[in-house]
Amino acid sequence: MMLVLENNTDAASVARSVKMKWGDVPELGKYADLVLRVETDKLQHLQAMVRDFERDSATGGMIVDYVWADEGKEETGLLVLKGGDVVRRQAFVTTTRRAG
Repeated sequence: MMLVLENNTDAASVARSVKMKWGDVPELGKYADLVLRVETDKLQHLQAMVRDFERDSATGGMIVDYVWADEGKEETGLLVLKGGDVVRRQAFVTTTRRAG
């Protein structure tokens, strides 16, 4: 499985537009560069995570989504299962549950 990710977030798109239209205004150009740098860093982190999931599932593993909850919190994310064991777990959303 090969997943291609591009830096096409809303924030990156806006930053590119700001840089094209108002890049000659120093403060706006610097801000657009900062936003693009942050978005690129997030994309690189996501790409590394995808590579790790692909590597860990390559030889008989399976990537599955999960929801886990107890009385205090709920967690949603991805697991790599191999031979019935969890070999990788990545939570994406964790929420605290209130009693009552």
